[in-house]
Amino acid sequence: MGFPSGETWIEAFRATLTKRRMEAAMTEQDVQDWLDAYGRAWVDGDPDAVVALFFATATYRETPFDDPMRGRHAIREYWQQGAADA
Repeated sequence: MGFPSGETWIEAFRATLTKRRMEAAMTEQDVQDWLDAYGRAWVDGDPDAVVALFFATATYRETPFDDPMRGRHAIREYWQQGAADA
């Protein structure tokens, strides 16, 4: 699938969300789009696509009881290990 300026789907998605965040709060469709992109990244086992969905300061927990992973680097590391174990 082609996007303007040779963007990947995740880059185009992120640019759209960034623009929308500047304009207003996320809509129900924004949330659905995020979930769809997360699902694609999960199925594809793509750590780069996953971390592109998060801000640099994001935290991520595998379960609500785990200590959070902090930042994109930690999230990418977690997903890379998960993809290796899959």
